[in-house]
Amino acid sequence: MKPATVEAMAFRGESAAEMLDISMISPWANNPRRTIDPERLRELADSIGKVGVLQPILVRPDNARFLIVSGERRWRAARQAGLKQIPAVVRTLTDAEALELAVTENLQREDVPPLEEAEGYERLHTTHGYTVEEIADKVGKSKTYVYSRLKLTSLCEEAREYLRNGRITPTVALLIARIPTPSQQVEATERVAADHTGSPMSATRAAQMIRDWFMTRLEHAHFDPADATLCPAAGACTDCHKRTGNQPELFGDIQHDDTCTDSVCYDGKTAAHFERIKAEHREKGGRVVEGADAVRALHNEQAVYLLDSLCHYDNGNRRWGEVIALAKNTPPTILMQADAEGIPYYVVTRKDALAVARELGMHDGDDESEADETDDDDGRGAPLSWVERNDRSNKLATAIAQLGPRELSLIELRELADTVLYMEGLAPSLLRAFGFVGGQWPDDPEEAETAIKEWIREATDPALLWKCIKLGALTTLQLDQMETLARELGLDPVAIAAEPEPDPEPEPEPEPEPEPEPEPAPKKKRGKKAKAPAEAEPEPEPEPEPEPEPAPKKKRGKKAKAPAEATPE
Repeated sequence: MKPATVEAMAFRGESAAEMLDISMISPWANNPRRTIDPERLRELADSIGKVGVLQPILVRPDNARFLIVSGERRWRAARQAGLKQIPAVVRTLTDAEALELAVTENLQREDVPPLEEAEGYERLHTTHGYTVEEIADKVGKSKTYVYSRLKLTSLCEEAREYLRNGRITPTVALLIARIPTPSQQVEATERVAADHTGSPMSATRAAQMIRDWFMTRLEHAHFDPADATLCPAAGACTDCHKRTGNQPELFGDIQHDDTCTDSVCYDGKTAAHFERIKAEHREKGGRVVEGADAVRALHNEQAVYLLDSLCHYDNGNRRWGEVIALAKNTPPTILMQADAEGIPYYVVTRKDALAVARELGMHDGDDESEADETDDDDGRGAPLSWVERNDRSNKLATAIAQLGPRELSLIELRELADTVLYMEGLAPSLLRAFGFVGGQWPDDPEEAETAIKEWIREATDPALLWKCIKLGALTTLQLDQMETLARELGLDPVAIAAEPEPDPEPEPEPEPEPEPEPEPAPKKKRGKKAKAPAEAEPEPEPEPEPEPEPAPKKKRGKKAKAPAEATPE
């Protein structure tokens, strides 16, 4: 049959299929179907080579040629099979009509990649003005399905590649696509692609991880979510499309409507809110303290009291803010922020707080710890503020540090020993090895540990303090660090590890051995019992006497073997 020309097909009607020359047909650049499996294409080509093309392709005129609207796989397979002509239906279509037909015909097939389906819907929606409802009606899908597919077009390139390669499923890809920030999408993709097990996360675990890491409940915000002036470019959270309650079709799995999906924007609003309250506090004449000074003060209970902390002088257990509000002369409050992202806290100096407590009859002023507020002065009798005291401490510490190599002072040794021993569960074997059990110390290791920690605060023996420091340091070392230290000290870690444990062997074995000797004696009648002590006395007595001197060495862990070997002999 003679192939039809473009002009003839364009005006002939649109129902009959004609045989067109394959060389006159070209793929359409806007076809949403972009991925064709080479193996399946070969199988289709083999089938077409045997039985021909059973279903005509759909084309549209394009000057002297034809563009494929649907059926590109069949056209490629027919060309691969060596056919010269292919059955086709020619229709005169606009770009929008052609795209709609391509989407409805191509994208409803089971093997269509999700991203290609999403891009087809997006072109209908953005380029040709189709609403989501119209697209859903055309393709026979629900609105939620179309919304979900459209959202895949916002995936970052890394997530798109993972989806194409099958490293993440379309369901997980949608969870990632709902994160509005590309950098966080990349982070989420890396997390779900290989978790701590080395395998991709399931959709359930990925959803939980994304809720925990990349979503924030607005009810926990420090700022007012309805405030549109805080960050004018972002507007109010209540009207934002990134609030889950404003997109129920996409976030039906999120239980709380007031959930923000853009943690970057959320953090930006939080920072802007903190800057606003600091500026307002300054405008009212208040003091704002930031950085290292705020860190030192907030960690020093003797410097400031938080207004929202409980007043321990008040029987009603009111907070300091409530108590201070009752004073005739309300003391000034200070706003403190430890770092740029930290929460600012309203505080009052301890001196002002105690003055209010005395005014209200809550505190009689008999407090030894008040000395650090009144004893220090600037040389002219005026008490130092906590900021001045911190600054002075820093300067003194810097000057001391610049002295170069020197012996540590008693104060430094006490602080260092107290720091390294400030932990629970020091090993009893180490306590014994260092001589901290028995003698001047309690015989029970736990009691000895408590006694050491109490003794450190008033210790005057530098050598003993150094021993405490070594004890604490050895307790904190990891195995690899301990082995390295042992080698540096000329010890063999392998040989030491192979030695039997010294403590359990000497103590259990001496006890069972005296017991077996009296037990056989009654069985051999009392006549032989007298010989046993006579023989036992000359032999054990010379041995125990030379061995009290190794007894202190036994605490180090090595001489414990001597009594264990001598008794059996």
